[in-house]
Amino acid sequence: MKTTSPSDQLLPSEVNRTIFFPPHGDYTESPQNRVKRSAWKHGNWPNARVPYTLDPNFDDNQKAEVAKAFENYQSKTCVRFVPKESTDNDYVQILRDDNTCGAAEMCKKGGAQFAKFGGGCISSGTMTHELGHTLCFGHEQTRPDRDEYISWDTSKCNPHGKDGANDFTNFDLLYDYVSLQHYEGECYNGCIIPKIPGVTKCGSGGELSVLDAEKINAFYNCDGCYSYRFRPISLINDDNLVSGGSDIDGEPLYPCREVDFSEAKSLSAVDNNGTLFTPPYEDHYDEVHYTNWPNARVPYTLDPKFDDKQRAEVAKAFENYHSKTCVRFVPKQSTDNDYVQILRDDNTCGLAEICKKGGAQFAKFGGGCISSGTMTHELGHTLCFGHEQTRPDRDEYISWDTTKCKPHDKDNANDFTTFDLLYDYVSLQHYEGECYNGCIIPKIPGVTKCGSGGELSVLDAEKINAFYNCGGCYSYRFRPISLIKDDNLVPGGSDINGEPLYPCRGYYNGDIVVGKGSVKYRSCHVTYNGAEYKLTEKFEILTNPKKVNINWKKRPDDGSFPTNAIPGGRTAEREPLYIGRCTVQFDGKITTIIGKIHRSASKGLYIPYGGKEYICGDYDILVCQ
Repeated sequence: MKTTSPSDQLLPSEVNRTIFFPPHGDYTESPQNRVKRSAWKHGNWPNARVPYTLDPNFDDNQKAEVAKAFENYQSKTCVRFVPKESTDNDYVQILRDDNTCGAAEMCKKGGAQFAKFGGGCISSGTMTHELGHTLCFGHEQTRPDRDEYISWDTSKCNPHGKDGANDFTNFDLLYDYVSLQHYEGECYNGCIIPKIPGVTKCGSGGELSVLDAEKINAFYNCDGCYSYRFRPISLINDDNLVSGGSDIDGEPLYPCREVDFSEAKSLSAVDNNGTLFTPPYEDHYDEVHYTNWPNARVPYTLDPKFDDKQRAEVAKAFENYHSKTCVRFVPKQSTDNDYVQILRDDNTCGLAEICKKGGAQFAKFGGGCISSGTMTHELGHTLCFGHEQTRPDRDEYISWDTTKCKPHDKDNANDFTTFDLLYDYVSLQHYEGECYNGCIIPKIPGVTKCGSGGELSVLDAEKINAFYNCGGCYSYRFRPISLIKDDNLVPGGSDINGEPLYPCRGYYNGDIVVGKGSVKYRSCHVTYNGAEYKLTEKFEILTNPKKVNINWKKRPDDGSFPTNAIPGGRTAEREPLYIGRCTVQFDGKITTIIGKIHRSASKGLYIPYGGKEYICGDYDILVCQ
């Protein structure tokens, strides 16, 4: 079937535009564009805020698709779709109409305007595409420069109309074959012929592409982390560049990019064994992405079949997260389309869908497993974390006795991030039983336990806070020495030569031990059982990337311990180790040394010096306020 022009975007003229200039924007008028402007009443949505109403004829599954479409924009741009309020005069009516697949009025036209969906097309992909028109974006294949990138086989279709260069801006971004606003079918049936070698796909498969997001953020003048721009070399201003390094002659280097159009997909589905999984989206998605819960907020419903004691276990599981991370489990509100159903199911011990998949998803508990520990573990999967023993670097830390069990699959490094944190034998996401029955064999000497015994470990909390980009006192990070930036370090003391020291940690005899770190000498000195040990590999240094109020507090005279003390490590038995420092005199010189606070072993601070372990009774504790 031949087509003459795209029919899903409704315009007040014959021109199909990809981006319209708003009729009330801050740009210089000329007599020519004033005439055009006064005749053209469309524009963008102020403050990137799009009020909407939702047709009650959509069922729950279809409403979930609408929510996914909104999330496509809200996860990658500053655009926000918000329920219409009484003061909103301009808004979108999202309607069910089985006389169409998808159709939307273009840009903000003023008053009520529609975006209609029906037939077999009520999917988040179709909705995201049509709402792109609502936001003032048309079809990529109608760009005025499209002839540089595509040609048309007129035996199979009529070329779409081409936009006028005076009515259009592409923000100087590259042509985007995998834009959500690029037609798929006409590319695959041979109507549209890509001119760039290696192009294998058109359209984005239901998601905003990288360049879609950049274009929207530019058009809506988004700020913060949505404000970076890739620009052609001809438009570069030196004062706006992002420094990246220098060549061997000292000439500065900057991030740049070239598009390899043969690599249209960035991620593919993986199995459910990872520490971060790809969520199980429907088969009609061409690509899937890790999905966390926006603002670390997880709405839930609770099965009434749980009795009071079991509800108390659920509450303990929530508190495991609330007390150590910025994640918050909150009762589902009527406006929450994505949520977790916490269910009683005696056909399972514990089972949860991974990451935020969109709509309702389950976390099931039953049998003899209704405990806060099991629930905390499974809700870790809900938050997008899998099993520690499937990390791609696990072979450095564990081996498998194949006479006792079959090794778990190992995660693909391309689909996984450890946040550069140490392997954590006592993670809540590490299996316990297979370690204790000899199936999993730790390679680090002194490891005596696997699994956390029902609580988040120190490193579990750090990993969650990193993934959810938590702020405040959840934002400090331990980082490998290779990734250290001096401006993010937490000063702790100095050696007898005045060289600065920083809190560090690393493995020794099964413990993750806190000690004194030197960036200059690339080492971490820790104590264990009366002696000092120097670590030069696999150690981390504390950083403060968000510059929160981390400081040193004098140990209270009454023997109490501050609740806001920062845990830096832990023993092999899972007990937290805190960070302290004391000022002492060695060899006639004053030095301030960082060490570990092991509260059950001593009221003092253990510090390393001269090959030995010393205990300070008068010391400072690192806290976050």
